[in-house]
Amino acid sequence: EGATLPDGPESVQIAAGGNAKVSITIAPKASDAIKKTAAELAKYLKRITGADFTIEESDQARGITLGTLEQFPDDSLKESMAIRNRYDGLEAFSIRTDKAGIRLLGNRELGASHGAHRFLELLGCRWFFEGETWTVVRQEAELSFNHSETGQPGLRSRDLWCGRAGEK
Repeated sequence: EGATLPDGPESVQIAAGGNAKVSITIAPKASDAIKKTAAELAKYLKRITGADFTIEESDQARGITLGTLEQFPDDSLKESMAIRNRYDGLEAFSIRTDKAGIRLLGNRELGASHGAHRFLELLGCRWFFEGETWTVVRQEAELSFNHSETGQPGLRSRDLWCGRAGEK
């Protein structure tokens, strides 16, 4: 579920000639989950571009910003990422491209992870099943991005459970 918005007036150059043009920014007190997602984002951006992407801490959104809406507030996202009926929207994410860079924000850490993975998907990464054999990563030394959208998972529960019906 989500909404794609018109692309902004400018693309953000992510990499050129095998060099990173932006860093990944996380909040100074980012959780371990956000740090793990940032490291995974850096890993896949390197696989795509061949460039090393640094992860920096800041309260200001810049480069590729990864975090929660609480860490990087944006009043323009309050309505599109509103939490309704206790659960609807908890895992919502937003991808925004503007002159400051690319913001990958979620209502919670899991939403930020969804935003990061959607961003990688938009760059051409695909995970068809667990393992490298089932992972496809395009390679592109020159990489720019200009896209904005808001979304959330279509399923509100993804827990798997098995029972043995009829056992006595």
